[in-house]
Parts: sequence; C-alpha cells; structure tokens
Amino acid sequence: VENAIRLIGYFDLAPNRVLDIALDVIELQSERRAIKNILTSFESSYIPHIVGFKLESYSKSNFHPPVTFYELCACLLGEGYEKGL
Repeated sequence: VENAIRLIGYFDLAPNRVLDIALDVIELQSERRAIKNILTSFESSYIPHIVGFKLESYSKSNFHPPVTFYELCACLLGEGYEKGL
C-alpha cells in the first residue's frame, strides 16, 4: 500500500482516478485485503461519489450493473463506508 501511494505521488496521478481503479480491482478481487487497505489512504467521503458515478454510467448505457458491482457495494458497507451509499 505504501508503494502504491508513493507511485501516485511520484507520477502525479489523479487521486479520484486511482480510487476508481482501486474500486474496480476490489470489485473483481474482493478477497484481496491489501487492496482494501489502500482505501484508507483516500478521503472516505469521496468513495460514495465514485460509486454513484459508476452507477450513473451503467444507467446511461442502458446496461444493468454486474453482480460484482453490488458485491462491491456490500463490501464497502461492510467496511464502514456507508455514508452516501
């Protein structure tokens, strides 16, 4: 996790985009504890906004979110990121 944070700073990556990608990875590999730990490095109030943006994207594309997206939401609720979800 520390190395990932260093890379974000070194390459001046957009934090919201990195958070979006981290959520994608957690969605696909929810058993990875280290990946979940990276969420603690971000402002927790941003997570519901990113999840909402993803949900809005599914809505606009006329596709239903995959089951893994709902599992991601359940995982986030279980981790205590319930504000805004």
